[in-house]
Amino acid sequence: MRVCVLVLGLVLILGLALTVCMARSPYQAVLQHSRIRGRLQG
Repeated sequence: MRVCVLVLGLVLILGLALTVCMARSPYQAVLQHSRIRGRLQG
């Protein structure tokens, strides 16, 4: 029983971490693109 709760908690934490990383990626890509364009255009 204790192992099941531990495994379930670990899966939930990993799922949340993956969701946060996936949600941040597009935003980071837009920021990077803006920085590059700003550098090129002055």
